[in-house]
Amino acid sequence: MLLVLLLCTAGVLNAAPNRDYEEEEAEEPTFWGPTILPTIQPGEFGFDFFFQNEQEKESDGHDGGNIIKPVQDDREYRAITLRNKIKAVIVSDPRTPKTTVEIRIRMGYAGEEVPGLAHFVEHMLFEGSEEYPDATAYPKFLSDKGGGYNGMTWTLGTGYYFYIQNEFWETPARMLASFIGYPTMFPERFDSAIAAVDSEYKRNINNNYRALLAIALTYANPDSGYGPFSTGSSGSLNTSDIIDKAKAFHNRYYSGNLMYMAALSNMSLDSLESKIREIYEPISNTDQEPYVFSSHPFPNATYLNKRFWIKSKNEDSSLTMAFAANLPLENRTVDYLYYVMDSTGQRGSVYRYLQEKGYITGLYASSAVDKNMLTIVVSLTDKGLGEVDLIVKTVMSFLKSALKSGVNKVLWEQMMSKRERKFQHGGRADPAWIPSTILDNIESGAKPEGYLGAPSTIQFDADKENSVLRCLIPENMNIYVASGKYEVEGNEFCPPLTRTEKWYNTSYEVRNIEEDFLEELENIEEDPELHLPIPHDFVPQNFEILPIVGDAPENPVQVPNENNLTIWLAQESQFPEPKLDMYCRIIPDQRFKTALDWAKSSLFYYMYTVQEKKDEIAAVAELSDYRFSFSSGMGSFGVFLSGYSDPDVVSRIISNIFKVMNDISFEQDESHFNITIRDRIKNSLKESDDGISAVVYKVFKQLVYPDDLSNADKLEALEQVTQKQVEEYRDRFLEDVAIECGMFGNVNEERALNFTSQIRTNLGAGKVVDENRRAQLDDEPLLLPPGEWLLRKRSPNPREPNAASRILYFLGKVKAGYGSEYDTPYMVHALATVLEVLMGQGCFNYLRTVKKLGYAAGCGVGYEGKYQTFRFSVTGARLDAGPVVMGQEVAAHIANEYERLQGLVNTTEGQEEIKEAVATSIRSLEEKPASYSDSMWRSWSQLFGDSEIDFERSTKNIAALKKVTPELLMEFYKESFYGDEKIKLTVEGYGTNHVMPEGDDVEGDAYNIENIPDFKGALLFDRLYL
Repeated sequence: MLLVLLLCTAGVLNAAPNRDYEEEEAEEPTFWGPTILPTIQPGEFGFDFFFQNEQEKESDGHDGGNIIKPVQDDREYRAITLRNKIKAVIVSDPRTPKTTVEIRIRMGYAGEEVPGLAHFVEHMLFEGSEEYPDATAYPKFLSDKGGGYNGMTWTLGTGYYFYIQNEFWETPARMLASFIGYPTMFPERFDSAIAAVDSEYKRNINNNYRALLAIALTYANPDSGYGPFSTGSSGSLNTSDIIDKAKAFHNRYYSGNLMYMAALSNMSLDSLESKIREIYEPISNTDQEPYVFSSHPFPNATYLNKRFWIKSKNEDSSLTMAFAANLPLENRTVDYLYYVMDSTGQRGSVYRYLQEKGYITGLYASSAVDKNMLTIVVSLTDKGLGEVDLIVKTVMSFLKSALKSGVNKVLWEQMMSKRERKFQHGGRADPAWIPSTILDNIESGAKPEGYLGAPSTIQFDADKENSVLRCLIPENMNIYVASGKYEVEGNEFCPPLTRTEKWYNTSYEVRNIEEDFLEELENIEEDPELHLPIPHDFVPQNFEILPIVGDAPENPVQVPNENNLTIWLAQESQFPEPKLDMYCRIIPDQRFKTALDWAKSSLFYYMYTVQEKKDEIAAVAELSDYRFSFSSGMGSFGVFLSGYSDPDVVSRIISNIFKVMNDISFEQDESHFNITIRDRIKNSLKESDDGISAVVYKVFKQLVYPDDLSNADKLEALEQVTQKQVEEYRDRFLEDVAIECGMFGNVNEERALNFTSQIRTNLGAGKVVDENRRAQLDDEPLLLPPGEWLLRKRSPNPREPNAASRILYFLGKVKAGYGSEYDTPYMVHALATVLEVLMGQGCFNYLRTVKKLGYAAGCGVGYEGKYQTFRFSVTGARLDAGPVVMGQEVAAHIANEYERLQGLVNTTEGQEEIKEAVATSIRSLEEKPASYSDSMWRSWSQLFGDSEIDFERSTKNIAALKKVTPELLMEFYKESFYGDEKIKLTVEGYGTNHVMPEGDDVEGDAYNIENIPDFKGALLFDRLYL
């Protein structure tokens, strides 16, 4: 068995095939047993091809001219090598409104001497260089010009990207090149970078995946280069020589020969190449060797055959079966495994088999630890938590029976043909994602023709695919079960949890898997109920682009009909693709408002999704490259369908969507009903799982929205509702409905009428009326009286260390004018938008970077129903910076910004800055769609973004923006944040690190709301009767 482990994990060995074994097994092929194929060596990663020398590149056509593009892709591509050996792919897209640049370094946190060092270096680079010493200049410039940026660190990579409106891209490109090539790493900014890293660590302190991975890697080979903690924290990084280590890390790995990048712009390829060379060739190249792993993290039995019980960070339960492997490049075995095990719920799949028994609610396969492990992850019900061994045996039985003959070529090709259709006909990709897509594919081993991910570049290779399957054996496995039901002292689900992981403070226990259980798994019998999915022929064939009759309308148009339906048609002309996106709302004659109504609606939705799986509608749709979803709310039913525009396939799916609604059984076994449906909803409502931001948002909604229900009310109602009542709710809902549909894409009037007619026929509604019932979908907030209001809430999650403060100022109605002189529609919105441009980045810099209040901080415009708001939010875990301090610093920032705006108003340069903020806001509204999806969401926003359709909204917004003056903006600021009529609401959330004040212990004149129902009742009474 040691041979199996060595060959599945490769290590530093390059084992030769065992010819005797191959000949012995040739008579009866099986892949349930020892692997005999050598796999990829550690350190041999996808971009090795990309980093070959220039002569080799030219011989492989590395000029970008042979990149395979989708049918609708009219961009131009070129792969180049800079003089300093940075490898680059540049993209010319004349239709993009924004330029995107991404550069990556071929090193991350692998083999770190100090946990979090690579992440710390990433943050230190943003602290400035000699040429650009102001750490706030880069984010401010991007924010002011409608752009954004980020950095990220992973095992063998660190990445930096930005996007910005085309005409401004050179400035941030030069800044980024200076940061990456020649960072100063000012010692005085050490604290700022440490605080940023530490805040991210605390943000993820309750992340189950990170906690489980930390435990798994605690038991990995210590010589492999993998450590249990990579994010870094103040505890791991606060050493006297951290700056020296950071500089040494930068000198070692930030060399041109270890960098690769992609850039997309509206410039021609020649012009873009010239600029990229000018800006990025000055980065130094010292011809450094890349980091190479010395061994597999789980190379032999010492590190395998273990069973872990882990105390989850929330109430959920999950099972992970992790198999040591070393997945070959451009290998799709993991995707195939997910395809055949889940197959979106087809009969015979492991997912459906276990789901129908009430054991699981989800299942997927994936790679982990940089393709060194293949994992099968199962979401468990409470019933399933008690049957973990049975679930493991079921999975292993499937692996033995369904995979014993290796990867099924027909199913593999069916899976890949679906991907090829999506690649060729899935639509013109959003330009902002192109650079990342290219670099991701390079890392996955793609040669130039596959830089965009063309599935046709990957051919079926039985040896490659089956070499992975040979690793899926019991002796090559660890079992990890995480559950909120586990108790440290032990209970019926787990033994006592005697160990604690250092960084995420997670309680767990680990033991060797019992030998008799391993033996049982090795000799598991095949289950006849489990089998591979049946190949299907339900595939779209019609990719015809319909002609546009006459001039293409700029906005959706209403289609007249005799069926009492409201039909909106938006036939896409700018990006003609064989796609259809449809959304329909079915609105009853009244709005349901009570907790019981909510419970009936939620139960009906879950019953629909379970029935959908039984009828295999989702399977048929997904396997045919379609997505559809059904929503059930107290105000409407909703149906969304997205996919190809083949009319035959669309018609079949529409008829099935509503057939499900009538196939639901309302006489299910009550115990099974509770496990598979009722308990799933109850678990989703458990506030003990909520992060602090969710706690703050929920209590805010309960205060501001009249019909918002508490989780306690919802849970109580769920216990009362019977299946019969859910059926009565559905029937009552459908007695009298209005139907409104939006059709977008490759669709004309004839098809729109046909599709919507099928919806009406199959829905089974009693009466369909031609009425505008949009108003009853509005969920308008209670507008608080002028003054300052305070609401406090302690997190019910005992593991939540963070605190949060959410401060909102209600500025008036979005569409309102401002005073008699500026009574222009959307004037309030225009003024708020300009303030966001002027204040947004400075708010982040002050609250997070300067004051180090937490991992998330910012401010900007918001909407509550028809009301315009301006919000400030901070979340963090600093012991000396709880919600009260957060609120004080927000107030200080508002005061600082008041002084700054006064200075801008009183100087010529300042007035120019305000005018530029106005221009940025106008440019964002005038920005043309850059892809099919951009155009679709523009139409969807017009149709469904408001209860009142206004196709002139953008035009009116621009007209209002053009009337903004520095003096008017100053007046608006003063009235909004300091005026007698201001409305300010502060919601504070407290985690375990902070003590929540009691009663009326508040600063200033704020009124503390201690009882939400009483306060809302009094407010509504005043509105109605006084």
